[in-house]
Amino acid sequence: MVNGGGMAATRVEGLPSCMEAWKPVAIRLNFGFTTATHAQRRLKDRIDMNPTTLEALNRASSAELYHLSIVLDRLMSDPARIVQARLKLNVGQQVRFVDWKAPGAALRFRSGTVVAMKDTQIVVQDATTRTHWTLPYAAIEIPAGEPKINREPSPTPPQPRREDFRVGDRVSFEDRHLQTRIGTIVRINQKTATIDSDDGPGWRVSYALLRPVVDI
Repeated sequence: MVNGGGMAATRVEGLPSCMEAWKPVAIRLNFGFTTATHAQRRLKDRIDMNPTTLEALNRASSAELYHLSIVLDRLMSDPARIVQARLKLNVGQQVRFVDWKAPGAALRFRSGTVVAMKDTQIVVQDATTRTHWTLPYAAIEIPAGEPKINREPSPTPPQPRREDFRVGDRVSFEDRHLQTRIGTIVRINQKTATIDSDDGPGWRVSYALLRPVVDI
């Protein structure tokens, strides 16, 4: 199946009976939010969910909601969809991403800059807090047309200090080959932190080179 944007999508089958009215929305991946053009969405950081869809979700049982979450997870993790997203994204690009911490049912966006791209996840630096968010590609608002690289110098953030970190914190840093590494702090030293990397050996990294990571 191909959605309105020309992207191949996984067919949605076997939705709960009480959710059949939501099936066309799930297939289009509009997720029941009020209709808006791409240009209008670019001007809004909040999009309210359609009341009819929200009411249908509230009426569904826990088992039906769990089943629906599995269907949506399959759609969002579809390799073809991820490839299409990666083709329109680059490191250094300014994007908007879903703020999963926001309360309520409204779709809320934050703005940031892409700092790393992995097979199934993307790392974005929040434009306001400078915090790194590790997100699935489905959380990114895919821009129309060619990707635009942010070439304007951004304000220099305050240098992180030893007092900013604790054992167990998730952090990211760049190694000597300028590859982004992500890991967990296992020891706080006087001038460096000892990092247990997710994809390799341990590291001792200066605090000034560390950036907090928000995992979901």
